[in-house]
Amino acid sequence: MFDCMTDDVVVRFQGTKVVERWGVNYKNQSWLAAKSQDARPTILANMTTCVSQPCGIRAASHYVTKADKAAHLESLSLPLAASPGRPKRLVMLSNVEGLNTERDGIKDHVDKNEVKWFDVGFGVPQHALRVSAPSKPS
Repeated sequence: MFDCMTDDVVVRFQGTKVVERWGVNYKNQSWLAAKSQDARPTILANMTTCVSQPCGIRAASHYVTKADKAAHLESLSLPLAASPGRPKRLVMLSNVEGLNTERDGIKDHVDKNEVKWFDVGFGVPQHALRVSAPSKPS
């Protein structure tokens, strides 16, 4: 679960399996700080649009694991209700195919995210067809 502000996204809750998969606990830390400099503006725009529209996002990416194996990650992001005066919230569910063991973990992002927006009752953003996060530089 994430708090989405205009200039940052903070992880508020991270499941145990996700901590094991990534090898780090980002709770109460900036999600953007862990991303490449080039990807940060697009990730921030995608997540804040998801909670502001509101709408959903399905993303797919390819990664290399710590055991140097290919992995495919799919995620689904949905906006959550937030109390007045609190940051808007987003929940992200993810699934990784290609990890051999729970302790393998993701090492590096190897290509662009495929981002698809979907309507949860309020439409999708006008820019929905052109937003995709750049890959992390080697």
